[in-house]
Amino acid sequence: MEMVKSKAASCVIAALILFVVALPGVGMSAFEKAFADEPGKNPTFVLADLAAAAGERVDVELRVDNNPGILGATIVVTYDDGLVLRDVANGEAFLPLSMTKPAQYESGCKIHWDAADIDSRDVKDGVIATLSFDVAADAVNGNHVIQVKADKSNGSIDVYDYDLTTVAIESATCNIAVSGGADPAPVSVNVSTIVNGQGQVTGGGKYAVGSDATLVANAAEGWRFEGFYVNGESVSTVSPYTFTATSDVEIEAVFNNAVVSAVSEAIAELPDADSITLANKADIEKAYENYRELSDDQKAAISDADKIQFSTYISEGYRVHKKSAAKVAQGKKMAEKNKLGKKKAAATKQ
Repeated sequence: MEMVKSKAASCVIAALILFVVALPGVGMSAFEKAFADEPGKNPTFVLADLAAAAGERVDVELRVDNNPGILGATIVVTYDDGLVLRDVANGEAFLPLSMTKPAQYESGCKIHWDAADIDSRDVKDGVIATLSFDVAADAVNGNHVIQVKADKSNGSIDVYDYDLTTVAIESATCNIAVSGGADPAPVSVNVSTIVNGQGQVTGGGKYAVGSDATLVANAAEGWRFEGFYVNGESVSTVSPYTFTATSDVEIEAVFNNAVVSAVSEAIAELPDADSITLANKADIEKAYENYRELSDDQKAAISDADKIQFSTYISEGYRVHKKSAAKVAQGKKMAEKNKLGKKKAAATKQ
């Protein structure tokens, strides 16, 4: 009977132990309890923007926020030209960890921390390292970027917590605003020009991004400027042409033979052959004389469509004029005949 009671008591105790262990927070280490009520917080590296003069040293504090209990980490530090990393000091938030400084201070160098164990009282947010940079005496004025991120050279994030679980931690970036150094070289774009025909273009070259560029076209004697083109598309038919330079561009200046252009335009303005009348005679004669004065090379420069329209116009025009002239001559002959007939009739009456 006593043995049965003892077994029953043992079962009750075991059940109570299982129940207590199953309660939230029970059976956890002090470290685990410290972070059990901190859901949804992402661990993050933090850097603050700073200002520095060329030739000075600037200390940049690297912080960690929402530290989940990092036990080991390797970070990569990169930075722009004009900054030189000179030293790294361990920060208060990572004092329980042993820090290994870079073997060589250069952009892309690594800093490593690790420890055998960590207590929940040692886990805190705050500065984990102070990065000391020299600003070069000839550093270019303006912002110089520093970035810190977790090392992933082995294929995974090299940041882990107390139970060796990988910690996804967000990288950090800051700007060091440098003054008293060299003026930045103007960011420029190249405006190049090509000439189609006979003429010259001035204004090509390098321009600061966002500045105005102006091209001027000058046609050679006997030629005239048609327009500026980019990739075959007209961008301006006037000179000077001013535009905002935003990227490299090649602009074509097109010049046409002035005589050919005049004839082509005259041909384009001619009426349809079906509408030719005596009133067009002067236009026909003028167009014909202009065309006849062209050299063979100039005639070859006229489009086939214009040539067809021109030949149709000329042939039809002269046909109309010839027919009209014949009618006029016939009319005059009839008038003379009528006049003569009237005179004979008058004489007969007398």
